[in-house]
Amino acid sequence: SMAVYLYSTSSKENGQKTEIPPTVGEKSIAVLPLKNWTGNPDLEYVSDGMTDAVISGLTKIATINKVIPFLSVLNYKETEKTPNEIASELGVAKLMQGNLQISGDYIKINLQLIDVNSNDHLWSKAYMKEWKSEEIFELQNEVVEGIAKVMNVAIADDELEYFKRIPTKNKQAYSYYLQAEFQRYKANKATFDLAKPLYEKAIALDSKFVEAYHGLATVWNSGGMVWGIYDQQQAWKNAKHYLQTALEIDPTNQEVQEELYAGYFYYDWDFEKAEEYYQAVAQNTFYTKTPILNT
Repeated sequence: SMAVYLYSTSSKENGQKTEIPPTVGEKSIAVLPLKNWTGNPDLEYVSDGMTDAVISGLTKIATINKVIPFLSVLNYKETEKTPNEIASELGVAKLMQGNLQISGDYIKINLQLIDVNSNDHLWSKAYMKEWKSEEIFELQNEVVEGIAKVMNVAIADDELEYFKRIPTKNKQAYSYYLQAEFQRYKANKATFDLAKPLYEKAIALDSKFVEAYHGLATVWNSGGMVWGIYDQQQAWKNAKHYLQTALEIDPTNQEVQEELYAGYFYYDWDFEKAEEYYQAVAQNTFYTKTPILNT
């Protein structure tokens, strides 16, 4: 969400053995970026996109008490560090690593889940689906459910319902969206300028694609507020338009609500509106079925 753009940095370890602090909860996990084993470096956006989607799904499960955000695991993409060192730095008990392959019309993900405290490989599994949007989302959901099962955490019905919905039925729109996200995460003017038209292409193919509106709004917000690339008020005006459009399509979308109300707070200094929202969130279940407030 806009309120928290944390770009964590990693430091070189001195090679000594690292112990996981005893305070680390068992129900904590980091999903390392899936390695792109497609043989095509241009498909890195697919392996990153799948990693991000799995992390996003796990984040929605309240019984997992810590999931490392995608931006923080990106630092470990080209790491020489051991699973123990990584888990220690991130403060998690479980580490998932894997790779992504594409063969013809099929996409395959191979995964391993490691319990760092015991050095046990708890689980390894391969998932394969056809490379079309419904199956891609099914694959992501199966991975999330598989991890939850092996971590012995329960998924509430409303959480399941939330991450089982299909963001878009248009495969090409989803592909543009993943490419846009890949550029957005690099976070500089050149990549933001590449990301915007890709989100726009996704929206042109599917005008109800909420995540694409959200991504586009995030480019404007982070480019305006965090990086100073765009004029702040112009950036917020654009972002607000995309976020309000997204909420008209899906009034219950928590990520979009958070981004919008953070904007009301930071840009409009509308503290009353923001306060009312955060009070409503505090009294609601996290992924609420109904719009928290009218925007």
